Amino acid sequence: RQRGPSQHLEVAFAEQGVKLEARITEPEPWAANGEGPEGWASKIPLVNLHWYVYSLHSKVSYKLTTPELGTISGQGSAHQEKNWGTAFPSSWIWGEAIEENGLRLAFAGGPAPVGPVTLPNAYLVGFRSQKLNWNFHPQDPAMFYPRIEACEGKLELTAASANRLLKITVEADPEPGQGFFNVGGPTMEGFKADSVESYLAKIKVEAYSGPLHDHLEEVAFFRTGAIEFGGGYRCPAAASDLITNVTNVDSKFRIRRELRSLSTDERERVFAAMDVMKSTSTKAGQQRYGENFVSYDELVAQHLTNAASPGCDEAHLGPAFAMYHRAFLLKFELSLLAVDPDIGAVPYWDYNVEAKMEEPRNSEIWNWFGSSEGDPNDGHAVKDGRFADWKIRADASDISNYSNSYGLLRSPWNVNPSRHITRHRYSCGSETRFDARVWKLCTQTPDYLAWYACIDPTVHTWAHSFLGGVWHTERNVSRV
Repeated sequence: RQRGPSQHLEVAFAEQGVKLEARITEPEPWAANGEGPEGWASKIPLVNLHWYVYSLHSKVSYKLTTPELGTISGQGSAHQEKNWGTAFPSSWIWGEAIEENGLRLAFAGGPAPVGPVTLPNAYLVGFRSQKLNWNFHPQDPAMFYPRIEACEGKLELTAASANRLLKITVEADPEPGQGFFNVGGPTMEGFKADSVESYLAKIKVEAYSGPLHDHLEEVAFFRTGAIEFGGGYRCPAAASDLITNVTNVDSKFRIRRELRSLSTDERERVFAAMDVMKSTSTKAGQQRYGENFVSYDELVAQHLTNAASPGCDEAHLGPAFAMYHRAFLLKFELSLLAVDPDIGAVPYWDYNVEAKMEEPRNSEIWNWFGSSEGDPNDGHAVKDGRFADWKIRADASDISNYSNSYGLLRSPWNVNPSRHITRHRYSCGSETRFDARVWKLCTQTPDYLAWYACIDPTVHTWAHSFLGGVWHTERNVSRV
């Protein structure tokens, strides 16, 4: 049902016990005049296939009920479009992406049937930002240069017209269970899985202007976009006739999402639960929230106890590292969910996003967690962000046998006197830089011990040295 710009969607599959209700508002049309991605070419009778985008971004409030998940609700974003026609290409690419800062992207194309002929590389592309509103169509005229590596989950698409060039780079993890799933499409023989899709693609857009396309107008990053490889563009290893049955997902599993993929309200629920964990003792919390509640400070104390054990570091510097921290993370997650079960699962930070930035310290992550560099005039204290008022606990002898020389709940070798959360840009005089390539390198190691030896001094340590820092040292090093 639609009333003005507001839509109400209700879909039910009674036999499977699945129901979706959604309220969709504030649509952003492709063009103010109602024109879609095809432009004036949509009126050409010889065009056998049409693509129309109703909205590049709409706000959504939803409620989903399934036998496995029960009923979940939340807010999100929607991309709305449709296809129709008398023919469909044998191969195609489709993608779209949305960011909160006004960035929008949609593209589709491949060999396009036009009357009795087929155009080999015909794409429709739209990019929106606070600065640019660019469209590309074959009739501009525009040329399109795709480089498709579906088995690697990669696409590079360049769209070029007389004075504009847009380069779109898409990367999605092609490994099973990491995002791609089969999508069924209508055929003369019924629905078949004729394409694969992922909603976890990372997309980079570079916009150039000028007759030589040599003036960089803008670079934009989309953290979670969609990419579809269809027909002949699918990886040959993709299943040809199986549609993934998502109802087989075990309801005991939680889905942990990247922090930036949460809505503002979803993130705030997580942060509010963390505030409760920080301000409430374990005893009081368990009386109110149940036995899974553990205070934030007590979790710090438990980690400290294992790391500072006189016999050895029980949590790091050995093969127990990964297993220990998985169990520790689960304990944190269960405490969060004890406070607010609707959180669903603890989110995570994928700093590969920052690794691909020219200046990772400009990431929006620091808007929530405070500046990645503290105030040098106040012991490098972090004074902004969502947790600016958090303090390091003093006199924590009721929960820990360890403290630093200032009586703070820090490790004995940490001589930081500040009660604030602190961050420093340098560790022993060296500035840490993330390297996204190392993640993949570590996954290619032959066994667990080799993987650990790869991950600990790099992926693990970089997060600490990039953020926490080490200062007032007698000697400096070239790399930490």
